[in-house]
Amino acid sequence: MATENVSSIQTYAFAQFINEIVKQAYKQAYADIQEDIAKQAPRMYTRKEVAERLGVSLPTVHALMNQGILKPTHVGRKPLFKAQDIEEAISTGELRKYKRRGTTQD
Repeated sequence: MATENVSSIQTYAFAQFINEIVKQAYKQAYADIQEDIAKQAPRMYTRKEVAERLGVSLPTVHALMNQGILKPTHVGRKPLFKAQDIEEAISTGELRKYKRRGTTQD
């Protein structure tokens, strides 16, 4: 009977040990996958973030969308903008006339 108890305790301890190893491996694998996804997914900006980045108002961002200068990607009903698209709009110089006075961003 005492041998059964010792064996039962050892089995339980071993199961707990294996469970902890599996948890740690799962956490690490999940973190690695999240890191890979973050590297692959382009940075997306909201209208407000774009307005702040460009130094313009929200209505100006809306006007730039209507003119086709900024092309959003819609996630549901929410327009989001890729960082690369914003940088392209800046580099073409199309946004210079929309800048607020006193901003220094180019």
